[in-house]
Amino acid sequence: MKLTALFSLFLVSVSTFGSSQKVYDFLRPLVFQVKTTSSLESEKKSYGTGFVIDRQGLVATNYHVISEALWKKEENKIFLEIQGERKEAHVVAVDFLNDLAIIKVDTQFAGQVSLAKKLPDRGSAVFSFGLPEDIEWTVTQGIYNGLSRQGVTDLFYMSTPINPGMSGGPIVDSNLQVVAVNVSILGWSQNISFGVPVEKLIQLKAKLEKEGPLKKGEVYDSLQAQMKVYEVRMLEKLGKAFQGQKKLGPIHVPFFSEGKDCWGTDNQSSEQKKKYLKVAEICRFSHNISLSENTFLGLFDIEMTYLENKSLNSAQWKQAQFMGWTNLREMVTQVNKRDLISFQQARCRSEQFRDKNGKIISASICEQKVNQLQDVSDYYMDIHFPLGQKTAALRLQVTLSGYSLNGQKQILKQLLGYSYEVQP
Repeated sequence: MKLTALFSLFLVSVSTFGSSQKVYDFLRPLVFQVKTTSSLESEKKSYGTGFVIDRQGLVATNYHVISEALWKKEENKIFLEIQGERKEAHVVAVDFLNDLAIIKVDTQFAGQVSLAKKLPDRGSAVFSFGLPEDIEWTVTQGIYNGLSRQGVTDLFYMSTPINPGMSGGPIVDSNLQVVAVNVSILGWSQNISFGVPVEKLIQLKAKLEKEGPLKKGEVYDSLQAQMKVYEVRMLEKLGKAFQGQKKLGPIHVPFFSEGKDCWGTDNQSSEQKKKYLKVAEICRFSHNISLSENTFLGLFDIEMTYLENKSLNSAQWKQAQFMGWTNLREMVTQVNKRDLISFQQARCRSEQFRDKNGKIISASICEQKVNQLQDVSDYYMDIHFPLGQKTAALRLQVTLSGYSLNGQKQILKQLLGYSYEVQP
């Protein structure tokens, strides 16, 4: 019995090895390293993988692999390593919502990949290909586990190890057809990896064939249009949170669940707890889009803090509510210490609003424009709500990245209009 089991295991191992070898031999001539750098001779600033989807010089990769060449064209160019020679490539189509790009290089390829018409069955074996950490071309094998909703997009979820440098590489099934494109992993997890479903690449290629390559100056217009679509989806998703509720201390607050990572915080010392109660929760939208280096779209981060005074005097109570800062400049300094985005160039203002009962709500709002984009900014909002009595307060600290002024106003309106009721 043991001998049979060992023999079966040996057969599986041989079969797996044979499949991996077949994948490597088929893909290696059709897959190349994609580099972003300033010149032919310069060292690469970023790199990933790309694969041939048309013999006439078309190569698919991730948008994030080539993004710096779009936003800093004077400093960066795109090159492919083809048989030891660097050849310059140009962007002809972009789908930044799904993190895809098609680039064109002036060469004729000997072959091209086949794009699958449907996804594999769950539990099927899949293979990722790429150049991890700039070491050696690598095939990794794993299991397809279905589509996973990440943010406002569906991603191809697989238990396949992928590493930096493999972004933009093909994921194929046992028939050697591309079923997805390597895109990301989940934090520090082991073998929780994602790809862009092949359907999105087929759609982008079809659009390129129908409308032709993006001309000079059209890239920004295309990105602006795609960003508006993304913001609409984001606002719809965030709007659902304001239809639900959960408890934070004795009050109700919006229930940020779907697509969010939420965790409680407790940084009070034992002495502070004797003087005032603090209950806090941070929620962060778990999937946002990298537009370029240090520029994100769709980031939503909120820290909700309920405070209740026990024995503080009025000056101490005010300091506890505002966490030590007394003006906008100090606020920005504190934000830059804790936040994902730097607000060094932000314009800040203080505003007051009234709730439905006529109580004054104080808010400090900072805005920082995103370079090269019209009506797209990063925002930080610090909002203070009185809760029926002078001994309790609610503070909301909200960070938005890559939103229009209209989008920011919609979120602010929802925050101000929510009924933060104290529960018995």
